[in-house]
Amino acid sequence: MVSRTRVLRIGTHQRPHLDEVLGYWMLQKFGGKQFPGVETAGLVFGQFDGKSAAQWEAEGALLLGVGGGRFDEHNRPGKERDEAHSSASLVFRELRLYENRALDQIVDYVSRVDTKGGAGPLDLGRLAQKMFVLERDPKDVIDFMITGIEVEYASLTHYYLECARLFAAAAKRSFIGLPNGSTGKLAVVEIADPQIASYARKEGDMSVVVLRNPQTGWIQIFRNPRQGVCLDTVVKHLRIQERAAKGLEQPLPVAVLTEEGTVAGAEEWYYDKPSGNIFNGTPSYPDTPLTSLELKDVVGIIYHAMNPATMNKPYRPSKQ
Repeated sequence: MVSRTRVLRIGTHQRPHLDEVLGYWMLQKFGGKQFPGVETAGLVFGQFDGKSAAQWEAEGALLLGVGGGRFDEHNRPGKERDEAHSSASLVFRELRLYENRALDQIVDYVSRVDTKGGAGPLDLGRLAQKMFVLERDPKDVIDFMITGIEVEYASLTHYYLECARLFAAAAKRSFIGLPNGSTGKLAVVEIADPQIASYARKEGDMSVVVLRNPQTGWIQIFRNPRQGVCLDTVVKHLRIQERAAKGLEQPLPVAVLTEEGTVAGAEEWYYDKPSGNIFNGTPSYPDTPLTSLELKDVVGIIYHAMNPATMNKPYRPSKQ
C-alpha cells in the first residue's frame, strides 16, 4: 500500500542499532514509491510516546524500532515482541524486496544477530555501539554503519549479478574424476575478477576452479571444501613439473612436495594448507615468479593428479 502522507522524517531511538540503520537505508534507497518523500527524509531521535504510530505517520514521521508501529519489533502494550523479525526485516518485508539476493543476505545476517546474538567484536553493529559509548558524534556513527552497509551491498550485488554473467560467458567447464571415485566439475576461467572463484564453487557447484588473471599472468587453483576435494596430489605434480622445467630432476619426498608454503626449486607455487588452495601469485605476494608451465599443462596436471588411476604416475607434459 502506498502512503498517502509524504514522509518528512524517519524516527528512531537514541544510539540506534544496526538493524534500524539498515531499515533507514533501505527505506531511502528502495522505499520512495511506497513512501513518497522518504528518499530525502531526515533521521531524528526520540521516544515517540504520546501518540500512536498511525498518528505519527499521518504527521509525516515513519518510525523504526520505536512507537509500536509497522517497523517496531519490540514489546509494547497490547503487542508482544516479534521474535522472528528485526526492524530491518520488517522494512524488507514491507517493501517486498525478496528477489534482491544481496539485500536478503544482509538483512538475514543483521536480523539473526539482532534477535539471537552472536556478533563478534569486530562486527559492524558492535563497533558502532562502541563508538556511541566513546561519545562519538552520532552522525559519524550512523555514517560509519551506512558506509559498511553500502560496501557489503555493492560487493554482494557484484557477486550475484556481474559474477554470474562473467562466469556464464567465460568459464570453460568439464567433468573431472575425483580421488574418491566420484565425478566432479572443473572450471577454467581467464578473467581478472577475484570473486569468480568463489561464485563458481558456491553457485556453480564446481569441484575445482582454475583462475588465470590475464592482466598479471597469475594462476590460482581453488578447491571446493564442501565436496571434500584435496589438492595435495595436484601441488605435488605441479612442483615436480616446475622443478623439471629448471633441470632439477632429483626427486623430493612426497611429504616435502605437499608441504605448506613453497618448496625449493618450485617457488612459483604456494600451497595454502588452511584453505587447501594453490597460488601462483596473489595481490599479497605480487612478486611471485610466474610459472613456466602453460595453462593447458596446469589443467592437464589437475586431471592427472585427481584421477585415482594416474595420480601416482609421472605426468607427461603436452608437446609444444
